[in-house]
Amino acid sequence: MSMVKTSVLVVFVALLTLSAIPAFAQSGSGTAIVSDDKGSSDAITITMTGVTAPASGKQFVGWLASEYRKVSIGIISVDSNGAVSHTHNSSSSLYSGLNLIRNYNALMITEENEGAIPSSPSTSIIYSAVIPKASIAHIRKLLSGSTTGSTTGILADLKTELQVASDAATAASNATTASVIDDYLKQVIDAVEGSVLSTAASATASATAANAADTGDSTDNYTSVAANYATVNTEISNVTSWATSARDLAVSARAKSDVALKKGLIGPGGGTIIAFLAAGSSGVSTDASAGGVDGAVVAAQNMATYNITAVTLDESKLTAPAAGDNAVPVLVSLMLGLALMSIAVGSFIVYRRKDVGLPA
Repeated sequence: MSMVKTSVLVVFVALLTLSAIPAFAQSGSGTAIVSDDKGSSDAITITMTGVTAPASGKQFVGWLASEYRKVSIGIISVDSNGAVSHTHNSSSSLYSGLNLIRNYNALMITEENEGAIPSSPSTSIIYSAVIPKASIAHIRKLLSGSTTGSTTGILADLKTELQVASDAATAASNATTASVIDDYLKQVIDAVEGSVLSTAASATASATAANAADTGDSTDNYTSVAANYATVNTEISNVTSWATSARDLAVSARAKSDVALKKGLIGPGGGTIIAFLAAGSSGVSTDASAGGVDGAVVAAQNMATYNITAVTLDESKLTAPAAGDNAVPVLVSLMLGLALMSIAVGSFIVYRRKDVGLPA
């Protein structure tokens, strides 16, 4: 090979090597946690430390991603200490109101030109994190879609069922005759035995399945799933215990003939039917570790924590939104509208050609 050809080859390889080197050293890590704001799992907070600020004339932009789409959650600012604290919620201009766990399983931060946020991310991905496919399916059952076809999730279903029992207990407390009280107490028993206990069992099964889904793939991060699934199960165990106690008291109250004695078991007041059902829904105010269904929701959201590091996004890890995603019908409608418009325009062109005697 001639000296000239060798020199050209060396320069070419050097240019390729330089182009592969980031404009700045990537550092820093953190988490992004989904929470409730106006709706269910509709907000997310990013917290990072040790972050290197973007290059001059550039900015960081956050994105949530699924197999089908990537949406921005705003400009990610880095303070002078290399820290990031960014919340995307109903006060954000880009807020969609969508359930973020239902619709996405990846987060990434890209470097973009300063100014307006682009409609799609650049290929310059600085940070990313992915919730494993095998686990997100079970977490979504807890928070956005149950096995029975509900689009609200097992935990929301459980809270609704507890409210049905609680409403019946309140009605029993307000009733004045034994027969009417007994009718409402029967509704409490039916609600607990007919739905609350089975739904609670489904919640435990889903949380356990999410953790058991760990395939051992070193490229998947199951840290948050493993760290939080047991908390979900503990909260659900408490709910089951409290609901069972409420059911048992309802049975005991129905067996009594005296209205005053019945109401003493119904409540309100500590250790009564109403108190046990309220604890099942929202927890015990004096015990931070006993949060009821509300505590289980937070723990399930923590299972879906994004552990952010300075790596590019592996697109093969992306999954589709859960079935019933409310954005899908909108996309289908738009596609159908465009198709109909194309047919109409095409028909008009053919008609005009024939009308003026032009060949079709």
